[in-house]
Amino acid sequence: MIEARYFDRAKGQQHVVTHRTGYTGPIRRLRTCYPCEQEAQAAAASESDRLCRTMGSGSLSLEGHPEIMAGQLLLLQGFRDEINGTWHAATVTYCYEK
Repeated sequence: MIEARYFDRAKGQQHVVTHRTGYTGPIRRLRTCYPCEQEAQAAAASESDRLCRTMGSGSLSLEGHPEIMAGQLLLLQGFRDEINGTWHAATVTYCYEK
């Protein structure tokens, strides 16, 4: 879910609008306080679209990293721009061979 704030000058109050992404996870709160409800809704929808475009999955094989655990964030570097960045390790499998 995405939250965006706007300031209602007539009432002198800040309000919050939400946009559902369809995914579970923490609420993403936009930093900017928008001048009207329509701009806040548009910003929340735009951020939702951006986040949904950046969703992906894949697999990665690494040797000698027993400290990596499921649920951990991994910072991938040295790959294509679409892959570089922070990824969530949903599952981790270890294979010990002699």
